[in-house]
Amino acid sequence: MSVTGRAKRVRIYISEDVKVGHRNAAIALLELLRSEGAHGATVFRGSAGFGPAGHLHASHLVDVAQDLPLLVEWVDVPDAVERLLPRVLELVPRGFVTVDDTEIVHSTAQ
Repeated sequence: MSVTGRAKRVRIYISEDVKVGHRNAAIALLELLRSEGAHGATVFRGSAGFGPAGHLHASHLVDVAQDLPLLVEWVDVPDAVERLLPRVLELVPRGFVTVDDTEIVHSTAQ
């Protein structure tokens, strides 16, 4: 699907340890968005970060289980964001969500 024009960018900041049931929350978010026909979303893994609690999460070679920051970024047409955002928020028990106006200037299927 090729889309251009007005759009919304949703950014969901969570930690790797955030779960939805027994599933990783980032994967649960991607699965929901894909199954509902969202235009596209990507998960970015941060090397370090901190949230409102002030705890620094950083990558260390000695860590077996890491709790690094994740960013799920989703760009879609405004109607899709309005329709799906309530369901997305249900899958974010701990985190930070932003929505920005943006414009898609180029989009082709991958």
